[in-house]
Amino acid sequence: MDSTVFTSPAELLTRVPITTFIKSGDLRLTQDRLMFTTTTSEVELDAALDELHSVSAAATGIHVWLGDRCLRFAFRGERRHFAAKWVSLLTPLVGAPPAGLRVPAPWPKWAWMLAIVGVSVLIVVAIAALTSLNS
Repeated sequence: MDSTVFTSPAELLTRVPITTFIKSGDLRLTQDRLMFTTTTSEVELDAALDELHSVSAAATGIHVWLGDRCLRFAFRGERRHFAAKWVSLLTPLVGAPPAGLRVPAPWPKWAWMLAIVGVSVLIVVAIAALTSLNS
């Protein structure tokens, strides 16, 4: 009997959200476990649901906490609707955060856009300053 409840393609994001560091694979929910296996068959996550806590929607996917570690999964393009499905499936199944652990909310989409614009402006200003110094 297949115990798979839900599965979808996903990308596991690292601390640095650059394509080189993103791992693509399948996120799978079974009766009692959440698993993420990369396209190269590496198991990046295999945790019992009662070890997980604090599931939330993020700008491009979901955040799931395992102890003090935040796992960020992204769903691109037409797969973005999977984020809501994952949150609705996982929320009633996971526990509360451990006592004393602060679980920050994911950045909203506007904050990411503001950060990108801010960094872009800083780069332009730095290039302009270096260009004027060399002239």
